Amino acid sequence: MLLAETGGVCVIDWEFGEWNHPLNDVANVHYWTYLHFPETAHERCQWFLEGYEAQHRLTFSADLLRDFCIYRTWVILLRARGVPDRVKAEWVRRLRCALQHDFTA
Repeated sequence: MLLAETGGVCVIDWEFGEWNHPLNDVANVHYWTYLHFPETAHERCQWFLEGYEAQHRLTFSADLLRDFCIYRTWVILLRARGVPDRVKAEWVRRLRCALQHDFTA
């Protein structure tokens, strides 16, 4: 938690934070947005990219974005070794979605 001198409070979720390529940020937002908000994901991801690129210039292709989304899912699967089979099955389903998603749209 961050506490501002004015009394404001911010919470930072570092669950998927790591040192790596900046495309991890884009892939993480893309992956979770399409998973939870499929109807509005394209528009939401465009807004995020516009804001992100205003701060950090980033050039990438649809293939590279797909690769990073698959990587994000794989990292979670590796962390889920001791969880119930139904949880693993859900992450395998999500990996399948990442493999089949059209990242050019």
